[in-house]
Amino acid sequence: YNTLLASLASFIVFFSFSTLPFLNFLTTNKQNSLVKIASQIRISNYPVLFFQGFKPSVQFYSQKCINSFFHAENLQQSREFKNSYLVILPIDKLNNLNLPLGYTILDIEKPYMLVEVDNAQFTPIPTLEKSFSDNDSFNQIIMGKTKAGPFTVPYAIGNYF
Repeated sequence: YNTLLASLASFIVFFSFSTLPFLNFLTTNKQNSLVKIASQIRISNYPVLFFQGFKPSVQFYSQKCINSFFHAENLQQSREFKNSYLVILPIDKLNNLNLPLGYTILDIEKPYMLVEVDNAQFTPIPTLEKSFSDNDSFNQIIMGKTKAGPFTVPYAIGNYF
């Protein structure tokens, strides 16, 4: 019985001093690109958007609300608009945004990049509460006349704090 307890204690000590730090190292390095981008977002006053992705970890690292969107038409550019946004996106999705007035690349941390988009207007995805409280929207969802199905949860911004 004592041998079993000694073996178990040895295993726990070995696991905590070798395996847990290694797993922490892997997790940190996997999120390293998002941590670097989030540090830039944290010091900015611009609203932050995430195009064609949803990573709650960025919200955690930046301590800011981030609004995800998946359709380029949600972010429009025109000289009439005066808003600026920071947009996180996968590098290979930049051309999908269709930004006629251009953008400024602030950082590239593979596989993501951070761009500043000026002269823009963002139309957020409605929250579930808003979608189901509006009869027209609700009927469109149920009848299949939207880009998302009736049980799709929109990744819309919320109150972080």
